[in-house]
Order: sequence, then C-alpha cells, then structure tokens
Amino acid sequence: MRIFVATLIVAFALTFAPAYATNYPLTIANHTNRYAWVTVWYAYAIHGWRLEREMCMKPFDVWKGSITYNTPELGPELKVRAEVKNGDCRTGNFKDVYNRLSVPTNIHPYAYLGAYLNESGGVYGVAMRASIMPQ
Repeated sequence: MRIFVATLIVAFALTFAPAYATNYPLTIANHTNRYAWVTVWYAYAIHGWRLEREMCMKPFDVWKGSITYNTPELGPELKVRAEVKNGDCRTGNFKDVYNRLSVPTNIHPYAYLGAYLNESGGVYGVAMRASIMPQ
C-alpha cells in the first residue's frame, strides 16, 4: 500500500510540475577603473541562495551570459556582490558592495537582467535592473 501511495504522489507531482525553464540573459558590467571579484547568487522567494558563478572582472569589463530558473513562478531573485580591489583580483578589498533583485513577475519570461558596478565621487555600488529590453 505504501508503494502505491508513493507512486501516486510522484505521479501527481510530475503532472503539475512546471513544463518549462526560463533562461534569462544576464549582463554584468564593471563601470569602474578598479578590478573587482564578482559573485552571483540566485534564489527563489521561498528558497535559500545558491552560488551561480564567481569571476574576476577587469576595469570596464563586461560579461554576458545567462541564468536559468527552472520554476520562475516561484519568484526568481538575483544577488550580486562586488569586492572592489586595491590592485588586481589577488589583492585586498578596497570596498565591498552588493545588491539584490527580485525579478518582477509581469515581465516573465521575457526579462533581461543586469548588474552594474559603478563609482561616483568615491562611492561604489551595484545597480541592478530587469527589463524587457536587452541590457
């Protein structure tokens, strides 16, 4: 009987599982004259953060890729941390900044995501946005 019930639960779960994954184009840009170690995490509104990628970005470097959310209806989120460096990526931190973005559900599944490390008057920050236009 237990096997029968377990089989029914699995069949029910697979029947109503999402039929698609959403692949969001992602742009990360370092708009500063300093190196930065950039870490990207993803999550859903109801789940914890998972590491997506880490990379060293040179000054004024741009990385383009994508991030896949298997269940976008759960509320995708993106977090980016930039460790702004004193020299290259092997040196100590000058500043440590981060930001997070909840992807608006009204632009699913057509969102383009972007994270931009900026500096203005010695103040560093990560600006993030989601839009239906390429970033």
